[in-house]
Amino acid sequence: MTLTVQVTGQTAAGRRWELIDQKTSYAGQPLYLIRLDGQESWAGPDIAREIRMQVDPEWAARQREIARKQAEEQAAAERARQANERRRSECERDGRRVFVRYGFARSGYRSVNRRDDRLEAGLSVYPAWIMPDGAVVLDMRGIDFVSFLFGAFRERQMYVAMGRPTPVGTGSDGEPLLGRFALKKINDDNTEYVY
Repeated sequence: MTLTVQVTGQTAAGRRWELIDQKTSYAGQPLYLIRLDGQESWAGPDIAREIRMQVDPEWAARQREIARKQAEEQAAAERARQANERRRSECERDGRRVFVRYGFARSGYRSVNRRDDRLEAGLSVYPAWIMPDGAVVLDMRGIDFVSFLFGAFRERQMYVAMGRPTPVGTGSDGEPLLGRFALKKINDDNTEYVY
């Protein structure tokens, strides 16, 4: 490669380097020969990335776009985390703590874990809050959300479940299990989830 501009930089430790030559690896990746502290050597990944940002404008533009999208995604994830924390705090402050269940069950019923095709030690329920505006907010901390979705969205009615937890305590998806229980139908048109 014939260098038309001088490409230089500095390592994190403050050592200056200068690009001398560029080759292409068998895999088609650029290799950069640099002079660092008077010695010639092939650039490591950090210096190679900095060089490529200077000598390959299209690649540099793609890298900047990738970095911009990653920053946007991280910011969105942080906003969602903060909103979740705020909502959970509101629930703990203003909500009435309950257990809820999707689907009716008669006294003595034991839930079936569909993933493992076995009976649970009681009735599977989910911790939740009922908010003053009627919203039902399920507390999904510690619950296998994928297994929950399998049971929750099969056009089944939601119930508030009143009863005592079994000695086993939790089911195979992390959900609470009740032994003796009573169910009361509720409107689940306004359902939310916190994690």
